[in-house]
Amino acid sequence: MMKKEFHIRIDREGNWFYNNLPITNQNIYQYFNQHIVKDNEGNYLLKIKDQSVLLDVEDTPYLVKHINIIEGLPLKIKVLLNDKTEEVLTWDKIWLKGDTQIYCLVKDGKFEARFNRNSQFELGNLLKFDEKNKRYYLEIESKKYYLLVRN
Repeated sequence: MMKKEFHIRIDREGNWFYNNLPITNQNIYQYFNQHIVKDNEGNYLLKIKDQSVLLDVEDTPYLVKHINIIEGLPLKIKVLLNDKTEEVLTWDKIWLKGDTQIYCLVKDGKFEARFNRNSQFELGNLLKFDEKNKRYYLEIESKKYYLLVRN
């Protein structure tokens, strides 16, 4: 009996594909998102029971779709992810990569998530730019919270 070849991919926008066909069933999409793991080399896997399949992930498996700043200190942000879960992040878990893309750590710090266009726009509208330090920041109660920068 021949073993069947298949390829599972997550594109830059968090869409799943099986052999280049979109996975549009929301139940399957949600189930798969709940079973993403990383191996010791940093590869993404879809692991269900004792079976695992290597995932081809274009950027990150998770995307931030919406944000809310939580009033008070320390500064925290509630994010809604593409798997429909919500998380509260501290400001030190969010960073700018390159000149334009914002990322964060989610799922107990196990995964990076990329801010999608809408959530990045939401946060970008709240950020100010410090010309002297050439960095972006949020100002809360007259205190500046600088956005981390990573490569």
